[in-house]
Amino acid sequence: MDLDTFFTILYVVVDDWYRKEIKAHMKRHAGPALKMSDSKS
Repeated sequence: MDLDTFFTILYVVVDDWYRKEIKAHMKRHAGPALKMSDSKS
């Protein structure tokens, strides 16, 4: 497995875990709706 593939897989696994486990516990901010997800900002 090359390094680019490894980092892509790692990013996807961490992003999926974050969306499933962490995102629900994060506080919402005041202001307009976000245009990008947390993982893309």
